Parts: sequence; structure tokens; C-alpha cells
Amino acid sequence: MADKYDSFANKMLDSKDFNISDASFESILKDICKKNDSFKSLALLEEDFSNPLNVYCPSGARSAVAAAMATKKPVVLVVPSGRDALESLESIRDFYNGNPKDIANLEAWETLPHERLSPRADTVASRMAVFRRLKHPQSGEDSKSGKSSKSGKSAMFSPIRVLVMPVRSLIQPVVKGLCNVEPLVFECGNEISIEVATKRLVENSYNRVELVMNRAEFAVRGGIIDVFPPTMDHPVRIEFFGDEIDAIKQFHASDQRTYGKNINSVWATPCRELQLTKDIQKRAKSLIGKIPNAQDMLESIANAIPVEGMESLIPALVDNMEPVENLLDKNAIILVSDLEKCKRAANDLVKTANEFLAASWHVAASGKGAGAPITFDKASFLDFSSVLENLENNNHQVINLNSFAMDSTSKSQATVDSKEENENKVVKNNYLDLCIKSPQEFRGDSEKISSGISGLISNGYKVYISAASSGILSRLARAVRASGVFDFSAVQSKIVDGFIDT
Repeated sequence: MADKYDSFANKMLDSKDFNISDASFESILKDICKKNDSFKSLALLEEDFSNPLNVYCPSGARSAVAAAMATKKPVVLVVPSGRDALESLESIRDFYNGNPKDIANLEAWETLPHERLSPRADTVASRMAVFRRLKHPQSGEDSKSGKSSKSGKSAMFSPIRVLVMPVRSLIQPVVKGLCNVEPLVFECGNEISIEVATKRLVENSYNRVELVMNRAEFAVRGGIIDVFPPTMDHPVRIEFFGDEIDAIKQFHASDQRTYGKNINSVWATPCRELQLTKDIQKRAKSLIGKIPNAQDMLESIANAIPVEGMESLIPALVDNMEPVENLLDKNAIILVSDLEKCKRAANDLVKTANEFLAASWHVAASGKGAGAPITFDKASFLDFSSVLENLENNNHQVINLNSFAMDSTSKSQATVDSKEENENKVVKNNYLDLCIKSPQEFRGDSEKISSGISGLISNGYKVYISAASSGILSRLARAVRASGVFDFSAVQSKIVDGFIDT
């Protein structure tokens, strides 16, 4: 092969000192864009693509595609599961030529919408941060260094360039206006009365206690507020001088002693997606006795006390819900990783939710008439295909990244208006082949390692081997060299799967 193309393999084997290459996957991505016309056309949006567009793209290359496209427009990557989302998040950050904070993950609830169990406070806090950044971004950081050029508050709400989410997050409606909840940010030198701060903490579903020990708790003692935001490792102590915030320090929950340097600012993120406002409290009070087996829960909400499972009453306590698609940037590109897997995951989720809903509320309503006492239509999971169709109708470019290339039969049967017109196009018949394939799996077989990697090198490929830690990467390099292969580069990264640019 005359031109050398970049390939990447990520395998785990055995340890020896070696020099980690100074090459980065950012530079590797630039080389691929220069040499691969199909990849460049997609990444730089050089063509007016059909909508939706089907793309053959192995799993290992999808993070590279998302990172490359983010230089032009905001990107939303939809994946089948939460685990896929976490892996994609780290991989994209390795390929992305910018601030890692530009890449965010919209986590999904661990519970079903109607269950009398609440999602974890840190999950809710993470989601609320994403919602705020989507609708009210504040540019305040240098895109490369990540250093704040303005206030710390601007850094908290910086724009999102790539949003990764499991399909579960996409199809679950949220309370309308949730993204407009004003953030409660404590910043040294700013003024806020303790009374106002206490009221806001209650609305954000923090439990008022005597001694802060757990997340989502706060305590007030004189001119001091102790609060444990779900996104922090330790609680913080906020000291007031009148209405002015004088100091913010972390403290150990075990002995209540502060430690470390002063913190400039901290965001007390909401702990529940149901705000305990006066209107919500009044409505909860009016519903006491009207919903079977929910009296204790409604009484707690009416008294502004967060209670486990109160999210199950959202359909009765709020007027409107909205789909997550309404919160996305109007220019965002939608990437769907493995469309069929996403569809199957969504269908299984809807089926499970409906089965549990019928069972749980049938028991709750026993003796008081059949059927669920609350209409869950507003909070139920949406149909995945309908969501994608709505995104297309709202002028979002939807791109399906598939693991299998179009077969020869499909290609021969595809119709085109003009053969000559399509000869110079990389996209034909709503289909794009990135000319990238998955690497061979060696599974510790030294003969396969030697023949496989040597074959790539002899054909003019550059070979990059990667692992998340230097120790694993060292053992991996040793195993490859033991097989007789030396012409490769070792790059440390959190990329999970590899690919070969053919």
C-alpha cells in the first residue's frame, strides 16, 4: 500500500519498561481526516446528507467520529446502555481536541418512573447540571486549557459539545422547565441571606438535619451552613459574615473538622427532579386521601420533606412534562450507535415498565376500584422510533452508526437517479462506508499477535497499541515484543475498542 494509514489496536496482555509514545489520538484523528475521504466528508459535514443517514462504522471508530464532528457542530451520541455511555464518554475525551469538560453524559435513572424508589441523588445532580448547561450555557473557559477566564460559575455551566446518553435517558420525559431552575451557587464574596439559602436548599430537596453526615443533607448553626452536595466527595462548610459569604471549606463528616484550602465556589445541585416549591406543596396537600397508599408520601411533600419514591407522584403534582429532545441544541447532530440494539433496549424497557406499573398500582388500588389511580401517560417512556422521527422533523441530522456494512445484494438492488451523478460522491443511496474495519482479536495467542500485527506493518500501516494504565500498557508492549514485533507505538488512553483505517 503506497500510503500509510493509521490503525489502532487495544489488547491487554503482560510488563517491561518502555517509552510511551508522545503521539496523541487527537493527532491520529487529524491524520485519518486527511487520508480518508469518507471519514473526512462525514466528520466535517462536507455533503448535504440524506436524513437519516446509515453509516458503516465499527464500534471502535464511533468515538472518533463524534469527536471529529464536534469541531463543527454539537453532537449527541445515543447508545444502548449506561455502560456503553461511560465507555464512550472516556473514549471521546481521548480523541477530542479541547477541554474534556465539553464532553458530558446524561445519566439515566436507576428506577422506573412509577416506582416508589428515588434515583440516586448524585444521578439527579448530574442530570440537572446537564439540563442547565444545555439550555443556559455560559462561556467562561479557555477551550484548550480549561482555565476559567471569568467567574467560577461560568466554568460550571460551560457549553456541551458532545452529549452522550443511553437510550433510556432519551425516551424518558422530564418535568417541563427543569432546565430553568436557577442554580444555587455559593461563591466567596457574594451575598445571599441564610434565610433565602435555607429556602432554596429545601426546594432542592435537601434534608435539614442537626449534623450533616450524608449526601443531600444540610444543617444551619448561627452564621454557618453545612451542606453535602451530591456531586462532591465531602460536605462543605459555608461561613457567613452577615449576608456575605466569607469562606467555604470542605470538612470530614466523621469528625466535622474542616480541612484544606478555601473553595471559591460550590453549586448545591438539586437532589430530586421534583422541586418542593410552594405550588407543589399545596397540590400535594390537596391530594391527601385521594390517592391510595400515598397519604404518608403526600403529607411529607406538603411539609417540604423529601421522601423516598416521591418521583412516582410527578404525574399528579406537575402540569407538564417534556421530552429530552426539546432541550437539545437546535443544530445538534444525532448519532445513534447500533440502531437495532437501541430499539431493542427501548422496547424491553417500555415492556418492563408497563408490566411493573400494572402490577404495583393494581395492588395499590385494590379495594378502591381497578386500575391505576394516576394517569402515567405524561411520565411514561416514549416510543424510540417516534423520538427519532421527531428529531428528523425538527431538522436534526440523524446518523445511524451500524456494525455491519451493506451487503452486495442490497447494493445491487439500490436505485439511483443518475449513475454518473453518484460516481464522485462518498454517500450513495443513503449509505456511507467509512472504509474502516474492526481489528483482529488475538486473545493472548502469540502466533496471531505476530502474524496479525506484522501483516499490518508490512502493508504500510502505522500500529498504535493502547491501554488505560501505564502498567497494563507496559505488559502489553512486552507481550507484543515477545512475539517478535517491534515497529509499533504505545499510547496511553481509555479507549476501549480499536479500529483499522483501510
